[in-house]
Amino acid sequence: ETGRLAVELLTAADDHFANIVGERINDNNNERKGIDREITQEALEMVKNGTALSTDAATIVYNPTWNKGVVGIVASRLVEAFYKPTIVLTKCLCRGAYDEGK
Repeated sequence: ETGRLAVELLTAADDHFANIVGERINDNNNERKGIDREITQEALEMVKNGTALSTDAATIVYNPTWNKGVVGIVASRLVEAFYKPTIVLTKCLCRGAYDEGK
């Protein structure tokens, strides 16, 4: 939906419609930020409490319920926190495991 909304915003015929679409984009972005914060916190807790695979060389975290659209962002945040390569995995119903590494 986000890509479609961006096209609608850029091709809006009037300011009123552009504002409505812009607000929807902003709402979607705020929702994504909340999901990002929640998953990042869960992943940090997994590393801290030992339920993630974490060595001196790398960190790997997995939760089948995480949103695949933010796992790359979460991986970046974990790299910032622990200064080592990180892989964040989640389950994608269409293909099995979905991963993002940084």
